[in-house]
Amino acid sequence: MAQIFPKKANMLPVLSLVGALLGGVVLIFLVWYFFSPEFTTVGYQPEQQLGGKRFPRQRPAHADLHELSLAG
Repeated sequence: MAQIFPKKANMLPVLSLVGALLGGVVLIFLVWYFFSPEFTTVGYQPEQQLGGKRFPRQRPAHADLHELSLAG
């Protein structure tokens, strides 16, 4: 019986596996590097004022709803 594919075609599964493994390693490295805080925390980030004239409440807004549901 005649061969349909050349003998070089037997290397295709091996090369596919090696390429998938290398691609996975590269993908993990890229996500690890570009999603690090060095790249995600950029720009001006002032300290938030918690209390005082601008935000007089010190407890969350949903605390009142929780107290109402317990009272009634």
